[in-house]
Amino acid sequence: MMANMSATHNSDLSPAGWQGEENPYELVQTAYGDWIIPTLNGLHFGAINTEPPTANSSVAQHVIKKHFGNALHQQDRLFIVVGSDSGQLIRFVQSQAPLPRGSRWIFIEPAPIARALRDAPEIRPLLDDYVHLITPDQWPETAKLLLLDDYFRIGGVVFERSLAALDHTTQDYLELAGELDAELSRRRYVTVANLGKMPFIRAQLGNIPNFFANLVPLKGIFQGKKALILAGGPSLDDEIGWIKAHRDRLFLIAVSRISARLLATGIHPDFVVTVDPHPISLTVSRQMFEFEPRTILVAGNHAYPGIVNRWPHKMLHTDLLLPWDESPNQDNPEDTINAKDNVVSVGPTVTHTCVMLAAYLGFAEIAFAGLDLCHSPEGQTHAQGSSEATSGPLLDYTAVKVSTNLGGFAWTTPDYFAGIEAMENLAAYLAHKGVTLFNPSRHGAAIKDVPFRPLTEISWPQEAFNRQALDAQLSHTPDEIVRHIDLLRTATRTMSKNIGKIERLAQLAMESNRAFFNMVTPTRQVLHRRRMLAIDRLMRTRLPQAEQLVKAVAQHELIATDLPHDFFALDARQAENLAHRFYDAIQRAAKFLQALFPNLDYRLETRRLEQNTPLDPEEILARYIEGDEPERALWLKTNWQLPAEIIEKTEKTYTEKLSELIAADRER
Repeated sequence: MMANMSATHNSDLSPAGWQGEENPYELVQTAYGDWIIPTLNGLHFGAINTEPPTANSSVAQHVIKKHFGNALHQQDRLFIVVGSDSGQLIRFVQSQAPLPRGSRWIFIEPAPIARALRDAPEIRPLLDDYVHLITPDQWPETAKLLLLDDYFRIGGVVFERSLAALDHTTQDYLELAGELDAELSRRRYVTVANLGKMPFIRAQLGNIPNFFANLVPLKGIFQGKKALILAGGPSLDDEIGWIKAHRDRLFLIAVSRISARLLATGIHPDFVVTVDPHPISLTVSRQMFEFEPRTILVAGNHAYPGIVNRWPHKMLHTDLLLPWDESPNQDNPEDTINAKDNVVSVGPTVTHTCVMLAAYLGFAEIAFAGLDLCHSPEGQTHAQGSSEATSGPLLDYTAVKVSTNLGGFAWTTPDYFAGIEAMENLAAYLAHKGVTLFNPSRHGAAIKDVPFRPLTEISWPQEAFNRQALDAQLSHTPDEIVRHIDLLRTATRTMSKNIGKIERLAQLAMESNRAFFNMVTPTRQVLHRRRMLAIDRLMRTRLPQAEQLVKAVAQHELIATDLPHDFFALDARQAENLAHRFYDAIQRAAKFLQALFPNLDYRLETRRLEQNTPLDPEEILARYIEGDEPERALWLKTNWQLPAEIIEKTEKTYTEKLSELIAADRER
């Protein structure tokens, strides 16, 4: 990962007051009694005009205390520090005993400096299971040992630079700090990206009324054929002309955010794919509703509901429809709502889901256009016509250096770097299934097992692509849809009741927890403890689906109560607070979910009425406003073949809603 760097000597640092001959990596005692490496900290601790705060006190410790204060002495933290200021930072940490509960410290030094410090008798005793001094090559092992990912999950990782590293007294510090900053940013993204499940579950619940068809009937229908995935990177602009010229020979799977670019070129994909649960997904993809009816939307089960509501043509969903595991229905298996073996969406980008989709459909060769996962030579991250390209080059980010397909290098961000690693894993997994990926992007990031190959060098079929097998699977009757809606209403109403039970149980658990630790009635402490255990068992055994859903919503807060170290060192007050936070998070998550179900039930009834075409459309449109889904008017106009003036009022409400989202997006 990080290279083992050799320290360099800065001969310009020669402050007054030294005792002994100067040596780049030798600890030397200053006139004030501090042992330091002059080339690193001479300017910080050895200046002749520096006076100790009191007699017989340490100038180095005084300077460090003034700079860091209490920043290095907090509970439940993993402190990662580039440099140790000649070991004085290690002394500073250990000077404040007892050390904060649950915390650990990693000081990283280039090998020659680390060696000098470890050999020093005044530093060696300060290193223990809590405070570590390592070299860059020891970082992976130490990070694993001290549970770096667990600290990320509780928001407990602190990255600091020593005074010497801040002032770049050796070039090694500058390089080491940059590499470690990029590594921590990448690791943090990978670790915490899936912890914030609340917006995903809210979107998944919001999509329940719209989803009917999944991809299971389509598995393997294009066995052995070739597909082209259109991603949003700047290299799409290099390929767009060729794609336009050969459109009829291609099966196109496009990410939704490039819809404006495709429409401007006259390209209508076979599939347009969206997975992002946030409103920005609609604002950057708002032109997608202009695609022709033959374009099919493939929506992740947690795609933004504003898109799914509005889509007027055929639609398929990935993954599970309901965000909980269903109890098996042995008597009527056809009543099962969650499809078994549906395509699984993967991240971190929508392009990764497109790859899984293409492989699921049976395509054996999958090529890309616009797969870069890094910045172009001009600093752009997205193709022309996107809001990102309009905003100009990205200038403020933690940079990670990657190789490109032409053998050069480019800069990327931690989320894109995670995307590169995920694509490598995906390519290796699919290679075992006989699926090959190609990337024609010259300046795109080099991805293992995804060789560079121009589109013109791939053997595409000469005849038009035949997708009749796909279209034949996408016809459903109103009666089938109504029956499906009725099953959904039964399932969601049952879940709503069970979540209410979870909420009440969490309240009882908090009361028992408070009574247990506060010894309200000492003779009943055992009963309070038993009551909490019984509540946990009841939620787990009698309400497993509801508990699963509630804990998924509360996941980020629940994980914050799972301390990496020193759990048994908690005092009674800390233990009570930790348990209260646990049950309080469950109760608040249950309340959050409870508030979503009335609107969900209302919209399910609206979908039922949509299948009754003799109904007055004004009644449906009024329900769209009441259900906060005015965007749905386009679906009604298209599927009921209504004149535009009938939906004009509702469309105006949608336009106003969209304008607000666009304005918020620009501010962001």
